Amino acid sequence: MSHNKIKVAGQEPDAGGSISVDINNLNNVNITSIADDQVLQYDSSSSQWKNETLSGSTATVQYIQIGQGESNAYSNSGLTTISADDQFRLYDSSPQNTIVGATVTNYSSTNWIQYVTLPAGSYQMIAQTRVEFSASGYFVYRLVSDPTGTPVDIGPYAVIGENADNYAQGVSSTLQSYFTLASSSNVGFQVHAVSNVDTVANQSNTVSEFSYLFIEKVA
Repeated sequence: MSHNKIKVAGQEPDAGGSISVDINNLNNVNITSIADDQVLQYDSSSSQWKNETLSGSTATVQYIQIGQGESNAYSNSGLTTISADDQFRLYDSSPQNTIVGATVTNYSSTNWIQYVTLPAGSYQMIAQTRVEFSASGYFVYRLVSDPTGTPVDIGPYAVIGENADNYAQGVSSTLQSYFTLASSSNVGFQVHAVSNVDTVANQSNTVSEFSYLFIEKVA
């Protein structure tokens, strides 16, 4: 019949002259055990295009998100002072954690988070906080490894407060960092310097409501 004289990739037209071609009909394509998020990649050894999962690729972003704006008094955090070299804690009743091998450790039976444990790898993070002041002053905080032992800086400092410029001009109020851990490590916040930061009792819900931490594993 005249409508069968032309073929495309071995496929004949139907009575209306339409030709349906699937990728598997192409003579230099070899699709086997197809799965979500694969790509079509050329294999020079076989001179074929094949479905492959790219080495090192992942369909899911691995991250930790702490801080939802919930209300809880900082006096429940287990800390009694906000001074240089003190720990600093964030609040979250249901932190999000999709990083394989990572854990989130709370203080006692509260939802105040002491630190997160991260496996070896490279990470980027962003964090913000707010505290109550008794007068014009500043609050300087940082991200450290081993916050409950011998803290080591793993990023720059951030400073907030009306008198932030009295501590250092041009310092960011948002804590941002890229860091690499050679082995599994506990990571948390530490106070670096303060001026006229109010007492723990007078912080009320400010820290819990206006603080967050986002860490993404990038390698």
